[in-house]
Amino acid sequence: MYQAEGIQIQNLPAQDLGCWYCETFDAHLFASHEFDTNVHLNCIQTALAKDPEDPEAQIFKREFSEIM
Repeated sequence: MYQAEGIQIQNLPAQDLGCWYCETFDAHLFASHEFDTNVHLNCIQTALAKDPEDPEAQIFKREFSEIM
């Protein structure tokens, strides 16, 4: 497993372990089993604020509903 404490890598696409939305790898990522990718909870909230009907954000929200 990767240890991301204190590490931040920007411009890292989702297929390379970066966030689905912001393409950043750091210690605040959560693994989505629905999309097999990583995502920040705050990026999900930002996506929903911009577009409440965003289908991916809705799925992430449902997947992480217990911790958001």
